[in-house]
Amino acid sequence: MYLIIWEIIKNDIKWWNIVNNFWKFIERKEYIQFNNLSNLSLDFDKIEIIVSRWAHLKYTKEILSKFSNLKKILLAQIWNDNVDLEYCKEKWIEVKNFVSQKSIYSVAEQTVASLIMWTRQMMSTWCNLKNWSYSRNFIWKNLEDITIWVMGCGRIGQKVIELLKVFPCKIMTYDIVFWFKKKEEWLINLENSLHSQWVETYSDLDTFLQKSNYISVHIPGFDENLWLLNYFKLQNIDWVVNMARAGIVVEEDILKLLDELKLEFYVSDVVEWEPNVENINKKLINHNKVFITSHIGANTLQVQSDILSMILEELKWQ
Repeated sequence: MYLIIWEIIKNDIKWWNIVNNFWKFIERKEYIQFNNLSNLSLDFDKIEIIVSRWAHLKYTKEILSKFSNLKKILLAQIWNDNVDLEYCKEKWIEVKNFVSQKSIYSVAEQTVASLIMWTRQMMSTWCNLKNWSYSRNFIWKNLEDITIWVMGCGRIGQKVIELLKVFPCKIMTYDIVFWFKKKEEWLINLENSLHSQWVETYSDLDTFLQKSNYISVHIPGFDENLWLLNYFKLQNIDWVVNMARAGIVVEEDILKLLDELKLEFYVSDVVEWEPNVENINKKLINHNKVFITSHIGANTLQVQSDILSMILEELKWQ
């Protein structure tokens, strides 16, 4: 039996056209569907496959241990950092996350768009026009005058660097995987590739942050990254763009830095307590130097169509 854990996008005809074939297939199978995870009560022993598009749920050992016959977890998301992979390995539970190349482009594009939006003061200009006020403001920066530090050089971080190469800015990067001193061939190739592109790389976070003014965050939400970017680490940073995970950046510290004028702006598509709107920090999202969207980086129709096709192909062989 399948457990389908799915965020429903209501009243969106285009979205329903995409998922139609998926639901037709599922309807022929024995399954349980959840749209609201506040009360996860079911016959756990019957579930063999979990299909999940709800990235907010943490598949902890405590939750997974209830599924005595679970064989597979299929994730419609870029990272599998919300799953206890050690427990899955111990219990021989296969974890697969389905990634479209378009999803990587989508998040990277949103990151670069956010950087441009703030350097060109697009938000303040737009707000002035909405209020019937015209003023010819000075632009804060040209991209050629700044260095952008990309924190996390996985698939998305690399794509951000690739897109930024067309701009006359300097690029530097830090990657958490270098902490572990791994010598896998792909890491060596990555470091060589970055050096060949005149991208400076750092393996020490403190050194990276000391040299940083403008950072774009793309690291996974592992436990060791929880509340990693706090007041102390960010006090010399001017701009932060966070397209990674909620919980990496301490939101209260962001507010303090903004109020002390140490931080110029904060952009993110992740917030603590998402998707529970009633618990989200209202002061943060209403701050005039903060721009936050819902968690939409990889949520384009093209991306979701690709991922659903991959999952459907996987399920057809079960």
